[in-house]
This record gives sequence, C-alpha cells and structure tokens, in this order.
Amino acid sequence: MAQQWVRINSLPSTSFIALAKDNNMLYAAELGNSIFISPDNGATWTPSMPGADTVQIDCMTLFNHKIYLGSEKNGFFASSDTGRTWSNTSKDILSISSFAEWRGNLYASILGEGIVKLNATNNTWSSFNNQIPGYSVNVFKIINENDTLIAAAGANGTYYRFNSSTSAWEENYYHGGHLDAGLQVPDLVYSSGSMLGTNGGTNLLRTDNGSDWRLDTAGVKKGLGFEAVINAGVNNFYVAVSSGLGGGSWIQKKSKTAAAGDRWLDEGDPLTTGFTYGIEELNSKLYLLRTDGIYFKDMITAVHTPDPTDEKISIYPSPSGGRPVNVNSEHIVTEVTVVNLAGVQMFHSIIQKKQFTLPFLPNGLYIVQLTINKKVSSYKILNQ
Repeated sequence: MAQQWVRINSLPSTSFIALAKDNNMLYAAELGNSIFISPDNGATWTPSMPGADTVQIDCMTLFNHKIYLGSEKNGFFASSDTGRTWSNTSKDILSISSFAEWRGNLYASILGEGIVKLNATNNTWSSFNNQIPGYSVNVFKIINENDTLIAAAGANGTYYRFNSSTSAWEENYYHGGHLDAGLQVPDLVYSSGSMLGTNGGTNLLRTDNGSDWRLDTAGVKKGLGFEAVINAGVNNFYVAVSSGLGGGSWIQKKSKTAAAGDRWLDEGDPLTTGFTYGIEELNSKLYLLRTDGIYFKDMITAVHTPDPTDEKISIYPSPSGGRPVNVNSEHIVTEVTVVNLAGVQMFHSIIQKKQFTLPFLPNGLYIVQLTINKKVSSYKILNQ
C-alpha cells in the first residue's frame, strides 16, 4: 500500500510556495508576508515577517547562509541572522520569479524586466539582460545547468543560454530550432545531465544533451485544467499534477536514468483536495508545498542490511557494540550522509574514498546513504 502524506501540524494551514535547508535550519515561505523557521529540522517552527502586510513572497533562496526573498510588489528582502531582522532593497523591482546561483554570484529572474544580478557587498541588484530581446523579458525561471545559466523566457518556444565567452544571452528553441507561437515553459529544472520543463500544464519536455527536446509525458496524469510543477531529487525527477478545477493532486516520479518513453510512476497516495505549488526532497523526505500547508512522506521505504560478505559494500560492525563503524567499498564513494529515522541529518561529507570510518553516533538506528557513480544506496546500521 502506498504511503500516506502527512501534514506538518505545527505550520498553519495556509499556502506555501518554497522550502529550503541550511545545515539543521529549515525555512518555509508562505504565499503571503511570512516565512517560518525551524532550527531543529522541522520539529518546531517560528514565524518571521520580512515586511508589511502587503508583501507577497513569490520565491526564496539561501545564498552564503543568508535568506533572500523575492516579492510581487516590494522588491527583495534579505536576512543575515536567520530571519530575526530584514533589509528591503530594489523596491521598484516587481514580480520576482526565481533565483539561481552561478560562479559565486546570485541572480534573479523578473517577469517583465529580464534578469538581475546581486552585488553582495552593498546588497543591491543590477540588470543582467545582456542582449535578451525585448520580446522575452518575461523570465519565468533561471537555473544553473552544469555551470551554464539558462533562462526560461518568452512566449514563443524560446529559452536563453548565457555565453560566458561573449557575455551575452543566446536564443535557443524547444522545437526544432524555430519559434513555436504561444509556447511558454514557466518551469525548468536541471539534474544529472538532463533538463526537464513544463508548459504549466501537463506537457513535459526533456533534453539529455542540452538541445534536443522531446515530450516526456508517458503515464503523467492528465485532465481538463490540470497543472504541473516539477523538481529533481537525488535519484528521481518529480512532478506534482493538480486539478485547477476540482482540486486534488497526484505526485509522480521518474528515475533520472530512465529510458525515453518510460512511464511516470505514482509516488504515494493522491491528495483529493487542494492544490500543490511545489515539491522538494530534503533529509530523505519528500515535501509538498500546498494550499493548506506543507505535507511530507518518508523517502526511505526499504534499505539494504549491511553484510560483511557483500563483495561491493560492507558496513560493519552492526550492531556496533560501541566500536567505530567502518565502510569498505569496491568503488569510490563520493558522498556520505547519515540520517536518523526521523530524517534528521546527523553527518554529511563530500569524499573520494573506498574505505573510511563513520563519526561517533549516539545509540540508535540510522540510515547511511552512499553516493557511488552518481547513484545513492541506503544501508541500515544499529549503534548500541
């Protein structure tokens, strides 16, 4: 039986549009004038109001351990003290749609004004349009695609790739190198060599080489007035399809390594009411940002039991009996994460090793996640 979605009852039943994590701090932005801050990975939450009641938050990101908010009517807000105090800059910039980090700088997309770049020294924003044509200054989304800035912009099947050699944006097309009247792609994500986009409805476009796009809709829920939002997790792409007419959402996933034409699969039970604005994978949990709060479900549905005779990976001893826990792998491990069964991250490290020892952990049951060749496997260990 599919796992049920659970609402976070310590957050209000209001619309949320963004969720971000910095170490053990979680930040949740509502579609209004408040964000909610958790210092303990979601156990407790405290509200913070960056501006007046008229502020409408449209997007949020974390950059250099600072919170940045983009609003509908009041420019940018920033906090360097986890939301205790806020600064408000570039108040004349309206309809900020997204953020992206590239080569140590922060950029934002604007509906109607193109793209701007942050001067972190004085907390001001300046134009970064650099030859984006006037007919494409509606920029819905900006992303970092393998160290290249990509802007989802325009209303006729265009998107833009920033050429760092010429310092100019270059026009690209979703369909066969030509304009496609009326095609807008308001959402793009990039991960593991692939870009996935949606037209706002349930037509999903995907490219695995950065230029040749194809429809990727096999198995995606469809219906009159259905709308989709997308995101990328560790191993999967996700789509949340919501009915704009009768309400309700279906969450689906597809492996990043799936072949062209493979079907999207259901992830958990559908939600029969409400609308889903976003989907995020954090701390081995999948979160839904919805009209009635934030829901989650545990991503760890099955784990490997460590076995010292495993010829590829061994994690031992378990139970540890108070001794250090060692990891031996036939292949190089590039990332290791340890979480407890509540999903709280206890340890994380970027490495390049075949053998290493985990840090001391309190008594309890843990999940060890190892990244090898861009794939993540999970193992259960017991410290006692």
